[in-house]
Amino acid sequence: MAIYTNMVFARLHDCLADDYPGVFRLLGSAQFYRLVRRYLTRHPSRHYSLNPLGRYLPRLLERGVRVPRHSLILDIARLELAMTEVFEEEISPVLTVRDFRSIHPSRWGSARVRPIAALRLLSLDYAANEIVTAIRQERPMPSLARRKTWAAVYRTNYVVRRMDLSETACTLLQSLVERKTFRAALARAARVWPKPPETLPEQVFAWFRDWVEEGIFSEVEFRAAKSKTRKRSFA
Repeated sequence: MAIYTNMVFARLHDCLADDYPGVFRLLGSAQFYRLVRRYLTRHPSRHYSLNPLGRYLPRLLERGVRVPRHSLILDIARLELAMTEVFEEEISPVLTVRDFRSIHPSRWGSARVRPIAALRLLSLDYAANEIVTAIRQERPMPSLARRKTWAAVYRTNYVVRRMDLSETACTLLQSLVERKTFRAALARAARVWPKPPETLPEQVFAWFRDWVEEGIFSEVEFRAAKSKTRKRSFA
């Protein structure tokens, strides 16, 4: 029984190391082993699949579990969990540049743009995206100093991708995720735009062009008179 128990733990440990290679690398094998022991004590595997095994690891870290470089490890864990989540997320229809061009400019103010389900937005205290990229590509490690960053994690064509964002771009996207109208989302983004206000529309246009090309939008919803709603999924 002891041999079997140890074999099961080893299998679960390896699964978590596969899901969190950045956490494993930064903590080292001994510290990661102790973290996994603590984690599995509180969150044992209860699912027939091991895919959701590590979904509560960031939550455990948020509750104050002591590990070296705690804040950095938490950011890395949040990013790596987002990568796992978007890989498993449902498939959404995707809007194209042609779809967006078919919408008259006068309608954009009241439009609600729905991103794909396989999208996660992160506000981070470290350059977690750069660090994870370096670890996964076996490149020299960037600075581990605290630095505010923002990132999008999404899936296109069955490939998980990551994109660095500015605070303004992340604010705009987060507002759209929260189902704000485009006008309201733009107003919120303007409050954190660090440059002259008149330069923001051109930048938003450039962001949208890149985001549409990346396939991160799923549908556009228009709010008509008397609260009637009309959706265009272009699927």
